[in-house]
Amino acid sequence: MRRRGALLPGLVFLLACGAEAPRTRPVPLDLVPLAPPVSPYPTSTLAAPPRPAPGSLEAYLERVSEARGLPIRQSVPARILSRPAMRERMREQAERETPRDKLAHQGEGLIALGLMPPSYDFVAGVYGLLESEVAGFYDPQTGTMFLAEDLDAQAKEETLLHELVHALQDQSYSLLPLTQYKPGQGDRLAAIHSLAEGDATSAM
Repeated sequence: MRRRGALLPGLVFLLACGAEAPRTRPVPLDLVPLAPPVSPYPTSTLAAPPRPAPGSLEAYLERVSEARGLPIRQSVPARILSRPAMRERMREQAERETPRDKLAHQGEGLIALGLMPPSYDFVAGVYGLLESEVAGFYDPQTGTMFLAEDLDAQAKEETLLHELVHALQDQSYSLLPLTQYKPGQGDRLAAIHSLAEGDATSAM
């Protein structure tokens, strides 16, 4: 998934050097007066930022971040596309992740195993399935989320929640290098896609 690497908490040790202080009896902690910290800045500058408007993209992003437990590192641009434009963008992304000739080889293997008739155009079938079922997608190359323009309210919300999970996955784990095609690593790529999709579906 798109992550920039596992983040491990660092330990910061503060070491002070100087002359040895006189030895004194420690003061019990319950006798030490604790005054509230005083900020040198005006109170207005410390006010919490306004909450995003309900139903806004920012509000959805906060919901997804809380549900999934992934931080928001940056905003996520979104675009609404017509069906023809959506099909074109989906095809471009699919061909980046699995080259057309490699997809054709997969089809030949299925035909050789007797799982498909020799006359079936596997590549066209795969693209046709993608293009007919897709409601939206997240592009890790541009960091942009795309939604189809003809979705009803429920489908739009579900798609938005799902794809925002992918956006947060990308911000933490860098999806692009993980999902790029590499010869001989088809099983690994399929596993990564399954993990990313299962994660997004569960959080949605």
